[in-house]
Amino acid sequence: MAQPTRIDMAIHRAKASVHQAVRWVDDRREVLTPARHSRLLVDLPCVAEDRSPLWNHDVDERERPLELGKVENLRIAARALDGLEFEAGQRFSFWAQVGPPVRLRGFVPGRELREGCVVPGIGGGLCLLSNGLFAVAQAAGFEIVERHAHSRRPPGSR
Repeated sequence: MAQPTRIDMAIHRAKASVHQAVRWVDDRREVLTPARHSRLLVDLPCVAEDRSPLWNHDVDERERPLELGKVENLRIAARALDGLEFEAGQRFSFWAQVGPPVRLRGFVPGRELREGCVVPGIGGGLCLLSNGLFAVAQAAGFEIVERHAHSRRPPGSR
């Protein structure tokens, strides 16, 4: 197979950008708004629960800034999800709700899993929250329409 040329790569990047833009527009249609007159959810029975450690205490000291970044990214994402209520049958999209993890929105470098390797990435660590929501939705019997898991699973993760 021939090596791709710079033109081939530019065409591929342009196509990928178009697909990303279309997905972004679709996601904007799915954004839920926090309930203004929310029921007190604390009084309702809990149908599913998931717990994951927030801090990895065995992390190499050189990776500590990425661990702190992960926690900050989780704070930002949790704010975007706080207070959401939706009706049965209504679709929820994690990425539509949280939005793109970019520096402009306050996201910072965190631990990101890419192709089986832990690397620094803006918004790194959000998988902890999205995986937890997936586990809870699955345990509660929700219909999962679409999910994109990590390409590889590191030892000790789900």
